[in-house]
Amino acid sequence: AGVKLSKEESMSQNEENLFRTDLAVPAIKLLSLLARHSKDIAELDLFQKEAISDVLAILCSDAMDREETRLQIWCLIYVRIIMRYGLATSAIQAIISIATPKVALLERNDHVCVHYLQLFAVICHQSNSIQSSGVIAEDVSDGALMSLVWLASSARSCASTMTRTMAQSKNSSDAEATLLITSQMNLLASYFQASKSSEEGDSVPVISDEQCDNVVSEVIASEVCTSMLSTAMTAAFLPSWDNAVDAHADLPLPEEAAACSFVTTLSTFVRVIGPENLSGNAGNVLIDKILERMERANQSRPPVARSNLSNPSRQSWLVEAEFSILMVVCEWLHSNQERVDGLRPHLAAFTYSLLGRLSIGHEALAQAIFFQPELFQLSNSQRSENVQKIFTRELNSEGQVQQLRHSMFIYPPRVSGPTASTSLRCKADTSGRSEDVLPLGKLWMWNTLSSTVTEHGSTRQIVDMISHSLGLLTSLECTNNPRYVEGISKGTKLYHLANICLFPESVISDEFVGSTAQELFQILTTTPDLQDEISLVVDFIRACYDHSRLSRETPRSSDSKEDGESVKTLLGSSPSETVGGPLSQKELKALEDFVDDMCGAYVEFGAQYDAFTLFVRFFLRPWFPPKVTASVLSRLHPILNLLTVDGESRPDLMLSLRTSVRGGLPGVDPAARRDPSGVLDAHALSLRRREKTPSRDDYHYLLSTAVLGRNLASSSRRCECGVGAMRSRLRDVPAGVVYDVFRVAESFLQGDGSRGSLVECALSVCCDQTLALESQGRDVRDEWQRGAVEDAKWERAMEGLQSVNEVQPTEDMHKY
Repeated sequence: AGVKLSKEESMSQNEENLFRTDLAVPAIKLLSLLARHSKDIAELDLFQKEAISDVLAILCSDAMDREETRLQIWCLIYVRIIMRYGLATSAIQAIISIATPKVALLERNDHVCVHYLQLFAVICHQSNSIQSSGVIAEDVSDGALMSLVWLASSARSCASTMTRTMAQSKNSSDAEATLLITSQMNLLASYFQASKSSEEGDSVPVISDEQCDNVVSEVIASEVCTSMLSTAMTAAFLPSWDNAVDAHADLPLPEEAAACSFVTTLSTFVRVIGPENLSGNAGNVLIDKILERMERANQSRPPVARSNLSNPSRQSWLVEAEFSILMVVCEWLHSNQERVDGLRPHLAAFTYSLLGRLSIGHEALAQAIFFQPELFQLSNSQRSENVQKIFTRELNSEGQVQQLRHSMFIYPPRVSGPTASTSLRCKADTSGRSEDVLPLGKLWMWNTLSSTVTEHGSTRQIVDMISHSLGLLTSLECTNNPRYVEGISKGTKLYHLANICLFPESVISDEFVGSTAQELFQILTTTPDLQDEISLVVDFIRACYDHSRLSRETPRSSDSKEDGESVKTLLGSSPSETVGGPLSQKELKALEDFVDDMCGAYVEFGAQYDAFTLFVRFFLRPWFPPKVTASVLSRLHPILNLLTVDGESRPDLMLSLRTSVRGGLPGVDPAARRDPSGVLDAHALSLRRREKTPSRDDYHYLLSTAVLGRNLASSSRRCECGVGAMRSRLRDVPAGVVYDVFRVAESFLQGDGSRGSLVECALSVCCDQTLALESQGRDVRDEWQRGAVEDAKWERAMEGLQSVNEVQPTEDMHKY
């Protein structure tokens, strides 16, 4: 109505222009949006006949100003939308007749020319789809079938003028020149592909392979190509858009969009020809450029925060460019298998980050990636197809297959025929309410370790899935992929890794799963400083909550201030407050539920597996809430001796103990903090009389004596009330055990007061002496109680500590 009104008013006022742009532009915009929304709307006579006739009239006239140019561009966009549905084929000849003289000029600043070329490419795709289907519907006009003949001159013109266009675009930031080159390549690629598959091959003028080869080779060799690849990989290797940073913060969005379109089109053209079919060394040159750009993107840590990556359009053109790059590399690798192993680490990180950022509508891209086995292959392993099989099955499930087919029509448009969809939106029109597979999110690989088995698959299938995921993740962590690997916190990864212990026993008992999980655990828990150790635990707790049902019931933001304050009291002066703030009661509840499940599985079957033991030990780290430490020691009290790993090297044992104590001697170690009373009580209680006498080299015994010895040493220097509390705490602990605690404290006071020194003291006192604990207890009891009153043994035990404190006065501590 707006188009007709503008036309009638212009005619009634005898204006020179046929249409009033102030009415026609919004009218054609509205028609375009409605047509994009639904094919049912686009099939109405208003859209196919009346609007098309007005559009042709607009395109016949010359644009005299900027607004009229804008009107013509929107008219071409409208026609492109209609033809994507396979409609308006009767207007193809008229449009080509109008456009051919204008396209022949190929001026860089001719915005309309670019859109004509894009429309020509859509017409070629449409013709290719019709010819490929083998079934020509009655309503398909001769225009669709003859379009390749009519477009031959334009395609040849593009092929012959590409050299001139490339020469004009020496400035790689020139978006107009980039768009012109891109639209020319797009037409050449679509025309070349359609003419090759045409049943009328003898009558269709085909652009020679040599012409296309020359065009692509020249583009690949240019500096423009190098610059465009860098821009298109702005978000490469980022696990998600949330923590994204901008390597091209000063680059205008139109130029970034043009660069991504350039890369996507060039990649498509290369795939149409075949990377291995490019003359000379062009294929290798392109791959080398891609790999070099990948390496730079992977190693970069741009400092500028990106705030505009939340734009869905920007996200889409970036991931589509990355996808096109990945497909070219995969196709090239098919004929260069000798380079697969060397490229796999970077390609894996590039691929997994891309999969995590795909959104609704990109299902076809995800499936195409999962169909590339070399991206998910483990060296010398038979379990190399399980992850992609799982996700491919999800994409093709009953509730998702319609969305997948819809995506095949949307991204990229040449994948499927013009009648394959009822809408050009990202989301298909479905009657069901099935949950979308995409976006997978940045944790999609780690989620395979913490997923719930909902189908009755064989035990072997479950084990293969877990082992395949573990192998891929370990390979990523062991290789130099900082931008992707560091984009996900270690605590989050460790939580999902811990979930493999909750699968049936057949999973953790598998030799590959157990050894790989143990290796990955060591990688994730090796932290350079105390702050990282705290962050590891805090992030673990956050991930536990986010993965729990509690997070889905109530968002974290709804937790009350009182919840946070109560947890702050539980944590005491824990530095975790400086890392992630106080934890909520719901986060603690999720953690307690998880720890309870882990302890139950450990008692049932897990104690015999070293990997499981390492995870249970992790819960004894001092940055977990005291209630968790007490719970683990209480639940596992009968089998605490099993926390010892057979054959564990002394360095590994020392590292585990060092990260499980809260610090060195307060006043000497600046980062040291006193243990909460609840932790000390739990360790003392675990050392009291038990059904089985503990061994002095048990992991639990070493840790408890170190924790209690450290606090006794600290209290003996500066806190009489602390000494009294320790006296009450150790009252019912066997004398031999108390003796070890005192010996550790005494030795610790004589050392440098560091965490490492504390661990060395515990190992020296408990492991490097051969006297059995029972014999030591008898000897100590006789010595402490000879001719003395009941309380004399404590006084005698404190004498050693006091003598050390006299040798090293308290003021010496301030020298450190």
